[in-house]
Amino acid sequence: ACHNCSTGKYSANEGKTACDPCPLGQQSNVNFVACLKPDWTTTGDCKVGHEYLNNSDEDQLKWSCVACPAGADCVKDTAGGGRARQIHELLVQPGFWNASFPEVDGLRPEVTIVACVFPDDCLGHGKCRGTSMPDSPLCAVCAKRHFRDAHQCIECTPVAPFAKALPVLAVVLLVVGVLFYRRRQLYELRRRHKSSWRDSVRVVTIAVSFAQINASFPSLMNDFPWPIEYVAFLKQWAFIEFDLVDLLRLKCVGGNWDYRARIVLVVMIPVASVLIVGIFYCMRHHALARGRRRSNVDDADQQTRMQRAFEHLFDIVDVDCSGTIEPFELRVLLQTLGNKSATLSEARDLLQQMGGVRVEVAVGNGAHSMRVLMIPKKRFVRAATSGNFPAGQIRPWIAYSESVRLKSSCMSILLMSLFVLHAPVSAKLCRFYACTPVAGRMFLQDDFSIECWEGDFLAFSPFVVVSLSVFTFGFPLSLVWILYRHRKNFHKPRVYARYGFLYAPFREGCEFWELHELTRKLMLTGLLVFLPPVARA
Repeated sequence: ACHNCSTGKYSANEGKTACDPCPLGQQSNVNFVACLKPDWTTTGDCKVGHEYLNNSDEDQLKWSCVACPAGADCVKDTAGGGRARQIHELLVQPGFWNASFPEVDGLRPEVTIVACVFPDDCLGHGKCRGTSMPDSPLCAVCAKRHFRDAHQCIECTPVAPFAKALPVLAVVLLVVGVLFYRRRQLYELRRRHKSSWRDSVRVVTIAVSFAQINASFPSLMNDFPWPIEYVAFLKQWAFIEFDLVDLLRLKCVGGNWDYRARIVLVVMIPVASVLIVGIFYCMRHHALARGRRRSNVDDADQQTRMQRAFEHLFDIVDVDCSGTIEPFELRVLLQTLGNKSATLSEARDLLQQMGGVRVEVAVGNGAHSMRVLMIPKKRFVRAATSGNFPAGQIRPWIAYSESVRLKSSCMSILLMSLFVLHAPVSAKLCRFYACTPVAGRMFLQDDFSIECWEGDFLAFSPFVVVSLSVFTFGFPLSLVWILYRHRKNFHKPRVYARYGFLYAPFREGCEFWELHELTRKLMLTGLLVFLPPVARA
């Protein structure tokens, strides 16, 4: 008999020089002259195509057939047609990744095969597409000098950093240029059609909010099979999320532009907004003060300046939006300007001097009427520009109007900017804690190069927590406190001039609606991350 046969082969005939393989599920005996069914489970006992043999235990009697996981290739081709694979022979099909951690002596005690986030990057058999890092989890990290665009990694080119940013920058510069060139005409349009201008701004902010919420859905509901075309379309609107790393293709510049860099850059945008508005306020305040000190101001410029100042002052004082100023409204203005003891009688006398008229006004159920002294807007402005105004009152009133208008404009610009930025910045911060489990380990859902709750993640967490506390939650809470503190004085000139844009478009009693919308956007774009996936829908 042939005593040189290897395990799994035998030779039953004396003098035979070749060994025959044992039938599937049998092993050669001690003398290698026959094959027997062993006492332990073998590949022959496993259903081909449905099970694999887990023979990782040193005790052969503990070997068993295990159901083939989705995405695994459990059939090994043989001369006889095919058999079940052993655990160390398992292969992975395209679109899947072997997430078995860690390997022990070349064997994997637990087999975990998961679907790749980007199926086209997983070629199967443990190989990643050349555009992905070969050792990255789920082949989800792009290789160096590559950036991810929708579902694929694209190699950097010399024009890549500008391909996406230049069109956006061109549109922004065009809009700014038109606004600057037509600023006088736009001011007149805004002055004449104030309510329409306000409605137009509301329409734009609603459209931006809707786009920001849409852009966040694929990240928040990653278990849902979003169409590739839809995700690619949303990527074209990445500038709405103010993702500078994606917009400027910074990965093509060099350096480690991971998700932490995205957070740092997006958090700097609100900080830059505050600084820019603060610098603009200081410069404009200095210019106004210098203009008031000049004595050789051109008459036409002086008339225009007075007209704008008193038009704005009228809008501030007309708290009931009736189009006229009554004595009680004028008294509030006098008290605001320093005359704390101003009375209704003094207000009536001043109103009469400015050219006020008495108008018949119905009272009660309309059965009675009374004559009320009031002054319409045009007459009020004409009184100031024609000299029919109390001596010594014009300069303080102009100074007050310009100061209030500057503060109101800067505050409204700043807060509107922060309102637009709040959702995307907060979403980026919240998604830092959106982690995906992979075989007992946690990876950042938006960047698989970062392992959650490990070194780099824990070191960066304090920055995220502080940013969440100050901007995500601190900003709306501070506005709640401001509005609550002034809840009884919403329509007083000083309060209305500074914060009126927050509640002017809404009916009385709905002054907190803007904050309600801010909270709703925060829930839909960021806070859903902290809920279980099944509860997000």
